[in-house]
Amino acid sequence: MTVHQLDSRLAGASTAVVREVSGEVLITTSEPGSLAELRRALAVTRVLDMVCVCAGEYRVEFVDDGGERVATVGHHHAYSLRWKGFSADAELRDGTALLRWLSDRGIPHPLDRFHAEQARQAAARAASEVAERSWRAAAAVPGEVVDAILGSDPPTTAELLQQVRGVHRTDSAVALALLAWCGSGTGRYSGYPSHEGVPSRLLAELPIAAIAEALAGPEATDEHFAGAVRHLTGWQARKRLTRDIGRLPTEIRARLVAVGQQAPDPAIRSRSAAQLA
Repeated sequence: MTVHQLDSRLAGASTAVVREVSGEVLITTSEPGSLAELRRALAVTRVLDMVCVCAGEYRVEFVDDGGERVATVGHHHAYSLRWKGFSADAELRDGTALLRWLSDRGIPHPLDRFHAEQARQAAARAASEVAERSWRAAAAVPGEVVDAILGSDPPTTAELLQQVRGVHRTDSAVALALLAWCGSGTGRYSGYPSHEGVPSRLLAELPIAAIAEALAGPEATDEHFAGAVRHLTGWQARKRLTRDIGRLPTEIRARLVAVGQQAPDPAIRSRSAAQLA
């Protein structure tokens, strides 16, 4: 069916019930003006080539004067509409029109919830951009290599390590550069962008003695120790992780724990206390 056929079908309805996807009724209306506005709020532009995997947030049921169901449509993410007469989901002409229609009738929380989610996503995108800039700035490889890492055909671990060793001649200098890189970005234990795992994989190729020497040197700061904490508390960070941690000098391990307790990620705080002490 075409997108216009849905509106024609809805024109035969005398009552509409808007529900949360859970089934909770938000509003029932039989007022002709409200029904007309609701039909306009549900207007679609085209049938898409996709179907959303979830059930959506809202369901609108239309019935006629005889109580027969005319149509039921699902409202998805202020973007698409689902109706069994379409081959797939259809793009809404105005994604928030239904939410505004509800708000105008004293039901503001769907629109408020949508705006709150939009704000959360915008904040998450901004934080992600800041984290990526931080990760780029701390990179132990040139900018064009960073671009390649973020591209569709990233360099291998061996190729990247060769790049780093081309700038930093000793293993301890390589380790120091990689530790700073490892501590940059989001700094999270998990749920970070995949590229943030690169410096930890490179550190895993170095002997623990090189990391210990780097951390014992005068150039090592809390940022380097934060990178070491992230590396050493990471999942499957090193083949012989427990042995390697045990080979670190006591004073280095104490500082690792202290720095780990300052991490914003509670998983890193917990794991640093449990694994590095």
